Amino acid sequence: MALRAVPEHPKFFALKDALHIRKYHALGILEALWHFAGKFAPRGNVGKFKDSEIEGWLEWDGERGALVAALTDVGWLDKSEEHRLVIHDWHEHADQTTRKQLGRTKTAFVSDMSGQVSDVSGQNGKVSGPPEPVPVPVPVPDPEPVPAPKTLASTAIAVPAARGKLVCTLPLNTGDHEVFEASVQEWIALYPAVDIRQELRTMKGWLLGSPQRRKTKSGIGKFINAWFARAQNESRPGVGNGTINRNHGKTGGNLDAAAQAIAFLEARDRTGADEVRGAQTGAGEWIDPGDVRGGPGALLIDGHRSGIEGDILSPPR
Repeated sequence: MALRAVPEHPKFFALKDALHIRKYHALGILEALWHFAGKFAPRGNVGKFKDSEIEGWLEWDGERGALVAALTDVGWLDKSEEHRLVIHDWHEHADQTTRKQLGRTKTAFVSDMSGQVSDVSGQNGKVSGPPEPVPVPVPVPDPEPVPAPKTLASTAIAVPAARGKLVCTLPLNTGDHEVFEASVQEWIALYPAVDIRQELRTMKGWLLGSPQRRKTKSGIGKFINAWFARAQNESRPGVGNGTINRNHGKTGGNLDAAAQAIAFLEARDRTGADEVRGAQTGAGEWIDPGDVRGGPGALLIDGHRSGIEGDILSPPR
């Protein structure tokens, strides 16, 4: 877009001196200014944008307002009562794409005093502007990457604080799954009857002992929650976290069975007969010896194993 004569023009050196910059920097500023005009102000009326917007698009990092002021003072921008600021001789510097765009809309450059639009194709027989200048190749910088929205996964500082300390790791089929304190607290709330920390230790031992059944990274979460849910269902309702007793119901039944068996035996011993009917337990309940069944190493009452050793229902000899 830049004319070959631009770097030798006095205004070019004046811009360098005004901004205290090197030749390549000044040439880049002018090219960027013309690119800005071609994209957002094809008629050259860049004054419809604020000075800060122009400098921002050009990525000027010097004093605010100094760039537009220097471009205006040395003559690369012209002041206009109607448009505030216009590109000086924009009809000479505009590229072919901009000329065609204005030709299709039958719009004139604001810097072209003849009021006609250049027709570079020549099909209409009207050429109001000079021929397209031979552009000097200028490297086009790569676009700056757009930063991704911040999330818990991408915020390196916030994530560790939110997850808390590392509690343990669970072996996977490839690598390990880290368990943090925040997850433990969530599980405690979801499964109040389960000793979460002990179950994690049990879970890790099971995974270490069963390497062929270890889970994948995507499946470990489902595995953990299924484990806790099963432990919750096996726990006695109302038992708080950390005091789990999965065999409480079985133990209670055994104790009741033992009490009934002892009451029956005491009644039998007092009568000296095996036909004791309706022996009373300590709880005030009557049992029938027909409901009492013995076996090697245990006493069964109504299907409950008492845990009392020996075949105590064998009649005395």
